[in-house]
Amino acid sequence: MFVSVGNFILISDLETLVKADKSKSSARNYLSMLNSLRIFLGGDNSLPINDITPAFVQSFGNSMLQREIAPSTARLYKQMLRAMLNKQLGKSYRELIKTAFKDTGSVNEPTTHILEPADVATIASSPLDNTPLLQKARDVFMLSFYGGGLSLDALKDIARGDTGHSAILIPHQKDLIERFETQHGTPFCDYIQSLSEEAYSQRLYAIGRMLNLKAGLTPLSSADAWVKAARRCGLGPEAISACLKTPTTYINIDASVINTNVTANRQHYQTVADSIHNSTLHWYVMRCHDISPDEAAKLLDTPSAQTYIERSETFMPVIPTERHDKSLRILGDILFFRSQADTASRVKKAMWPKAYVYANRSTGRPSFIPDEEMRMFMLLSNIASDTIEYFFPDVNTPEFDTDDRVTVIDGNFCGQVGVVRKLSDDKLKVFIKIEAFNGAIITAEIHKSFLKPC
Repeated sequence: MFVSVGNFILISDLETLVKADKSKSSARNYLSMLNSLRIFLGGDNSLPINDITPAFVQSFGNSMLQREIAPSTARLYKQMLRAMLNKQLGKSYRELIKTAFKDTGSVNEPTTHILEPADVATIASSPLDNTPLLQKARDVFMLSFYGGGLSLDALKDIARGDTGHSAILIPHQKDLIERFETQHGTPFCDYIQSLSEEAYSQRLYAIGRMLNLKAGLTPLSSADAWVKAARRCGLGPEAISACLKTPTTYINIDASVINTNVTANRQHYQTVADSIHNSTLHWYVMRCHDISPDEAAKLLDTPSAQTYIERSETFMPVIPTERHDKSLRILGDILFFRSQADTASRVKKAMWPKAYVYANRSTGRPSFIPDEEMRMFMLLSNIASDTIEYFFPDVNTPEFDTDDRVTVIDGNFCGQVGVVRKLSDDKLKVFIKIEAFNGAIITAEIHKSFLKPC
């Protein structure tokens, strides 16, 4: 207890408690709230317990609004103060605090939408118009969500290898970081360190507008959504409190039922993450060894699994040689199937060793194909080879011999001068050696129509 015999609670004692018990990101929010309280009290360090009334709480909220603190932040600070007072004053003051904060977080305040688990699944799977700027911000948001609402500062700690945070990483987070670096060609650590709070908030706002999310999207949305998803998964207040990394804006967990000795359980993070992805269908890839794709598809013939096999008449046109004829089957032993993540994991285990489901090397979880890429593949692979026409304009292209000097007049190497080293089999392209890039020698295959004799 931090209450003096004179029925005062000292703000400095509360600050000491916050610094000792809260994580760095949470402590920043709580200390900011206590600073606002001290300003409201005119710089006084003591708060008389008997002054904690509905009028006091309302005046505290109004003072923050007058200082141009956002309404949602002011509401959050009142909820944080209520939680601290409940914890420090104990049961004997429970009724007093309940009365004083009766309008905080109640139906009397404006109704605010919270992201549904389905909204989070939409955010995770949307191509976002293939805009890398928004895709990167979305990935940061999902990393925050998977970790129970991690703040941007906490994510930066993870990227730096802070051992205090790295223990919470779950397979979903590891998969996402690996996909991020593969897709964008940028180390996640470098990107997250360069991302500012302002830029992050602006990009999340744009994502919320693009996806028509009623709740909008802010950095704090990940914590609110995680709590809602956790409750849907059956997690109780103690487990949620132990896992939560950032105070939620709109969901209050009564401090009286929180056991501060409960340790955050990695499985809780995994359960919530699985609940989001298990409700989302993705395409997965299976390579068949001792079983045909058709036989494998029959084994997967369930309501929750959709399959796709390349058409038997789909071929890749090639130039005839002694080694193969005019057509070559592209994906003869591949089966694509669309299912939930947990179904894909069960299929991977059940089909081995007759077939192999491609998976992430570090986590062992099946890797999925983005829907837009799979749709394009199915469209192209369903075009039979006899419907494709190859058109070569009937133009008089110049003839070249080896060792001829030529100038490139179009394409990526336009303006470069090179020497012909070899002619292609169809006589339409030549291989030339070009001296460029600070003296480096490169060889390029270029169509003859892009060249002219020197």
